[in-house]
Amino acid sequence: MGERLIRGLTLAERRQERRAALLESALELFGTQGYATTTVEEICRHANVSTRNFYEEFDNRLAVLTAVGERIAEQVLHAFVAVEVEPGPDLVARRARLRVSALVHALVDDPRVARVMFVENIAGWAQYPDLLDDIIGRFPRWLRDFWREHLDELGVPPARQRALALGLVGAAVALLADWVRHPGHAPPADEIVDHIVELATVILRLPRVGDDPDG
Repeated sequence: MGERLIRGLTLAERRQERRAALLESALELFGTQGYATTTVEEICRHANVSTRNFYEEFDNRLAVLTAVGERIAEQVLHAFVAVEVEPGPDLVARRARLRVSALVHALVDDPRVARVMFVENIAGWAQYPDLLDDIIGRFPRWLRDFWREHLDELGVPPARQRALALGLVGAAVALLADWVRHPGHAPPADEIVDHIVELATVILRLPRVGDDPDG
């Protein structure tokens, strides 16, 4: 006998649907009114999900914040790797700029995403240090994976590669957090892209336009 369906969905599909609704609700509320002032009951009410079902998916409110941050990080990674760059002169330099641009815009174009990543999560680091490794900590690992071949060719040892990736991500997070926190004085997002590309060029020893040996 097959699994009983409700509204044409299996139990697993209904749970997946509820979880998605809770994550979207948390993004909306954390990204507009903030994590500290948002309750589990508000998240559930906004998602039209019962508190009982909430606790089937998440241990507490912090677990939802972490899950929202992880989902954003995965979306940002997808935007980063989905960039396609035509072969030709200055390939490495052009690829670096386009990928940094995709990453930055994936993080800041939606104000809710920007607030969750650079206000709410950063504020949570002091209380919950594991958030650093769970969310922002994955960005240096991505960078090391993407630029490992380039840095290997330069003879940069693995420990040094890790330090360079951490340094670049730390600088980028500081720039983006400052941009999000001071919207009245913030330059266009593409200026932040310029700053991060310049840092990447120096820190990761990437070729500049006109100096790309792969061109």
